[in-house]
Amino acid sequence: MWVLIPFNLLLTAEVLQMVSCQYGTGTPPVCRPISDVCILPGKGEKGEPGENGLRGSMGPVGKKGPDGEKGSIGPKGEKGDTGPTANMSRIYALEKQVKKLESVMKLQGVMKTSEKYFFSNGKTMTYEDGKTECSNAGAMLAAPRNYHENEAVLKFVVQYDTYAYLGISDFEKEGSFVYLDGQPIIFSKWYGGQPYNKYGYYNCVQMYADGTWTDYKCTASLLIICEF
Repeated sequence: MWVLIPFNLLLTAEVLQMVSCQYGTGTPPVCRPISDVCILPGKGEKGEPGENGLRGSMGPVGKKGPDGEKGSIGPKGEKGDTGPTANMSRIYALEKQVKKLESVMKLQGVMKTSEKYFFSNGKTMTYEDGKTECSNAGAMLAAPRNYHENEAVLKFVVQYDTYAYLGISDFEKEGSFVYLDGQPIIFSKWYGGQPYNKYGYYNCVQMYADGTWTDYKCTASLLIICEF
């Protein structure tokens, strides 16, 4: 029969060991370390790794890191095709011609606004002939679209002391005055009571010496003023 008893006479490495002794009849007890009698629990072999768990949710965005070092300059690109050579003599000639034309225009009384030039040589003719005269010069019959343009046209009326046609009419629809391009007028300076379509065929517009307008027949001979 085995009985566990404390045995404090054997001390190894300052650790108190437990022993197990067996007692028999008429014989001295036989003692052995408890580790030889009992199987004490110990550390087993390492098991196989388990399966991966579910992926967790994404965490918050971290702070921006410091800027990296500036990269090196890339290789130089290929040279582009050579452009056409400028004809400088031609350019100078054109500039000289423009200056000369500007001087002539001033002598002939060309009026300039922020967006247009107005000119007249003092000729008087019918509305249709006047449109043709301006068209042949690369321009159009003058049609003021604001106060400043109306004042520029008025200067010619005063200079030549005669009324002038404007590039405005109501041929398409009576009472609906439009420019030569068919767009409705955006500015007007009608004389009191105008337009009134006297005799039923006043489809053109003339300017008085005070800058006001009236509708008028298109077959009269009035001053022609062009714009460009």
